Amino acid sequence: MSELFYRPPAYIGFDLDAQAVDALAMATDQIYLVQADPFAWKWVVIALHNALHGFMGLALRRTDGAQLLIEKHERRTYAHWERERQAEQFLPDPGPTRIDTFLNLYEKIKHLERMRQYVHSKPFLSTEDQDASIAYLDRLRNDLSHYSDIRLVVRVPALPRMVENCAAVIGFLLRESGNVTLYPFDLEQRVEALLAGLTTTAGQLAGEYNATGGPEN
Repeated sequence: MSELFYRPPAYIGFDLDAQAVDALAMATDQIYLVQADPFAWKWVVIALHNALHGFMGLALRRTDGAQLLIEKHERRTYAHWERERQAEQFLPDPGPTRIDTFLNLYEKIKHLERMRQYVHSKPFLSTEDQDASIAYLDRLRNDLSHYSDIRLVVRVPALPRMVENCAAVIGFLLRESGNVTLYPFDLEQRVEALLAGLTTTAGQLAGEYNATGGPEN
């Protein structure tokens, strides 16, 4: 387009559905690159963390989004709504809110009452291996996102299993939790294709790392 007629947008709207899917696409794109460039694992980790955070939000948000907040802000939000109900009018906003941490949201998707939005809704029943992978993803993402003067050394052969476990959580939230419906509907097909690419590639990498003793040898 000619620069003469180009006008940058004044605003960009980011919604949870599209951003969760875009993050998953980034993770999948980056895992295809790790054989040629092992440092691409950094972006796999960061994007996968973002994607899983987004899908947990989709599963928990209900129609009001309060469950996504840290505990004190969630309680404050419910109390504010009750005051409005009693006053039968809108009241001044109680103040800014903060989204809960990644690991707290993970605990929430395992909670029956928090996930019970419809008659067919189900909580996530995790394994110890999945719990360990989620904790490792969160720790590694934090280490890779916040720079320090200490050299970070990551054991690469452990990463494919982490990816497989995290992709399984996203798959459950999409297919089995009963709480996630993506719009437009073709987004679900895109997510299925991305998850297939992500898990297949992670499995292939795990096989290669096990066969060779890992890329660090």
